[in-house]
Amino acid sequence: MERLEGTILRNLLYNEEYARKTIPFFKEEYFTQIEDRAVFQEIQKYFTKYSNPPTKEAIIIELGERNDLTDETFQSTTEILKETEKVHEKNEKEDLSWLLERSEKFC
Repeated sequence: MERLEGTILRNLLYNEEYARKTIPFFKEEYFTQIEDRAVFQEIQKYFTKYSNPPTKEAIIIELGERNDLTDETFQSTTEILKETEKVHEKNEKEDLSWLLERSEKFC
């Protein structure tokens, strides 16, 4: 079952229009699972620095260099990223209006 957090993270990575509209409003504390939070932190850092969504590979490299993640947590974050890529490759796109509304409720 798809979780809203997973949908949000996937769209932050693969939907630039969504990322530009929403990333300023998300806070890391909204993501309650450590894995989701770590992925979001890296997406946000990258987007803030480069003004573009990062690649999955860039996020994995950044996560691998962190000292605050256990090996198990790191593996979980890479699984999250692999899953977001699988769903993205299926070309499953959410309606932007729906996604923005759900993201607003999430915040």
